Amino acid sequence: MKKIILLIISALFFSTNSFAYYTYGSGASTCKEWVSDEDSDSSLVSSRRAWTSGYMSGLNAGVGQELFFDDGIDLSTTYDYIIFYCRAHPDDSPASAIAEMIIKIRKENTKDKKQN
Repeated sequence: MKKIILLIISALFFSTNSFAYYTYGSGASTCKEWVSDEDSDSSLVSSRRAWTSGYMSGLNAGVGQELFFDDGIDLSTTYDYIIFYCRAHPDDSPASAIAEMIIKIRKENTKDKKQN
């Protein structure tokens, strides 16, 4: 199971704008667009939050494991991280932001387990 999760995360994290898959809805926008909409208080923000929720749920269903909530990561935290990531990586995708967040969570959990 860990190999499958790592494979999915790697595919998301190391992909470029020529994705091997297509992201639908708000996730098809660039990080630059997400930040612009966030800064202008656009009506798209609620759509972006809904996309984030669906994407998180889809990842959980796809790997058959809880990737977020067991680690105390909720929708607001994930959305805030996407905006944080996107400010630094405007040409990336929101999916890349989520992939990086998952990698960081897993690394932190592994580190914590080794210390205990």
